[in-house]
Amino acid sequence: MAAVEDPKPGPELDALVAEAVMGWKDVRRESGGAGYRGRKPDKLGRFRDARVPPYSTEPREAAAIAARLEALGRAGKFSKELQKSSHVKGVPAEWAPPAELCRAALKAVGAARAGKRPIRPHLPARRAEALRRRKRAHAG
Repeated sequence: MAAVEDPKPGPELDALVAEAVMGWKDVRRESGGAGYRGRKPDKLGRFRDARVPPYSTEPREAAAIAARLEALGRAGKFSKELQKSSHVKGVPAEWAPPAELCRAALKAVGAARAGKRPIRPHLPARRAEALRRRKRAHAG
């Protein structure tokens, strides 16, 4: 099992952040192999094809992570994770490099395993049972 600290700053960490934190869908490696592409949500809720920005290496792009986590209601968890990681390295949280911001954001949203897609929430028990009954009714 890989930890969140494992991904090095670069396209793979950027893709993890785009999908797990920023809400992108269908994130995949570009055909040229240089980076990742996916569908990002716009202000109206539609998904547009775009290239994943360099969240883990560019400070301007990493600044959007905090705003997104604030909108998701995970800002407290994010700041706590960022404080932990920066305390270990002996620097103030405000000086954290973009890669540390990305790793703290992944921990804040619950993407506990790097390289794996974030775990989707399970269906409520009643809804799951209703789906099972429908499948059984159609199957036989």
